[in-house]
Amino acid sequence: MAGAGPGIEMVPMREFYYRKRCEGIAKESVCPHTEGDRLTFSGTALRKMFQSGQAPPRESMRPEVAKVILESNSPFVE
Repeated sequence: MAGAGPGIEMVPMREFYYRKRCEGIAKESVCPHTEGDRLTFSGTALRKMFQSGQAPPRESMRPEVAKVILESNSPFVE
């Protein structure tokens, strides 16, 4: 795929959601629950939270992962 570096293959993925009923992250192909049962993520909102020093809610990211990102000097590609 154009734009990928050497040895890097882009893998398109469908959107993931937090499923309230399942109490976990899933995608449509593995979890049949309705849209009303999902919480969606926004990459932009997550980046803004990290940039302001806030950890995202547990439903969008494991706390230990958020901690590593918050402790990083430069967690995002610029």
